[in-house]
Amino acid sequence: MKTLVAATFALAVIALWLAPLADAEDRPGQLLAQPQVERTLRQYVLANGPWKADQVEVKAPAFKSVLLRAGSLVLRVAKHGKVIGPGTQSFLLAAEVDGKEETQFWVRSEIKVYDNVVVSTRPLAQKEMIAPEDVRLDWREIGGAAPRPYRRIEEVLGKQVSRSTAANEVLTIAQAEPPQVVRHGSAIVLVYENASVRVETSGEALQAGKVGETIKVKNPASGKLLQGVIVDAKTVRVQ
Repeated sequence: MKTLVAATFALAVIALWLAPLADAEDRPGQLLAQPQVERTLRQYVLANGPWKADQVEVKAPAFKSVLLRAGSLVLRVAKHGKVIGPGTQSFLLAAEVDGKEETQFWVRSEIKVYDNVVVSTRPLAQKEMIAPEDVRLDWREIGGAAPRPYRRIEEVLGKQVSRSTAANEVLTIAQAEPPQVVRHGSAIVLVYENASVRVETSGEALQAGKVGETIKVKNPASGKLLQGVIVDAKTVRVQ
């Protein structure tokens, strides 16, 4: 009989000890999962970036779900590591339940941005001039690093490609550039002018260049070497 009483007492003590653990396991809570984190990050990126809703995709592939106590949950970005842009970035998120901050955690995200950009419709040879039939607009992912892609067809017409370009290749500002209008050795008109006088004389280009570039020129009549800014294919304004 004593043995039975002792065993019963021991079981009662164990039951009392395990009761809080059972309550803790049964206590209602909520799981903060990846989709909610991604929605919060996307809203933040759209609010703080220059893009429209259909241009932005935000993923947090490595995020693991977090268990929080039950209640009204508010998730916000407390800090981000750098200027928001395409690529991999980290954000510090704060989770509040019923108005009280429960936890903070860093999330590594992948941001993709899409836009209509100018692409080639056919292969283009180096230095080839770009005509309207050579390009089209296409919806592509754009990166954050320079050089930036052209976004309007009008921007590339009349330019030349700086290197051989394949069909369906995105054209950037480094790849489609103004053509060289003056060649080395070309006969040109040298123009000097100020507020009261304008002088024109024949000259020779000692360098090739594009409109707006400064090149070396020669005045054959005087033998002087000068520098000037290319105005057009035949004119250089000298100092």
